[in-house]
Amino acid sequence: MVPNGEVYFQFCGAALQEMRAWVALVTQTVEAEFPGFGLLSAMSIFNLNHRTRDAEVGEDGMVHVQEAAQRLCSVFTDVDQQGFIDEFLDVRPIAMHHSKLVSVSSFDAWRRQSERSVADPSKRTPLATLSN
Repeated sequence: MVPNGEVYFQFCGAALQEMRAWVALVTQTVEAEFPGFGLLSAMSIFNLNHRTRDAEVGEDGMVHVQEAAQRLCSVFTDVDQQGFIDEFLDVRPIAMHHSKLVSVSSFDAWRRQSERSVADPSKRTPLATLSN
């Protein structure tokens, strides 16, 4: 029970300010200590577990996919970011279905989809955009 709502909100505001400072410090430390972390974390879009699937629904999820695609595509030369995103969004539901249906890892589901696209070039994958 909070006796005075104003004091409570002032306390929360001060605590949030303190947390912002810590988040900024941690972000800078991670960037300095692990310069490849951004690229590595961008690979999370290929994670097909149910928590990741649920988190990437809606506008916030699309922002995450776009930011991750930008990081990944910046490493490769001549990769069309929008083409990568379009192919990713086309193929991801198929890989998710396979992962759930056969109960395989994310890696195995994406690998299967990649192998299918090699066998049948009409099946696009995000890997096709990266390999061009």
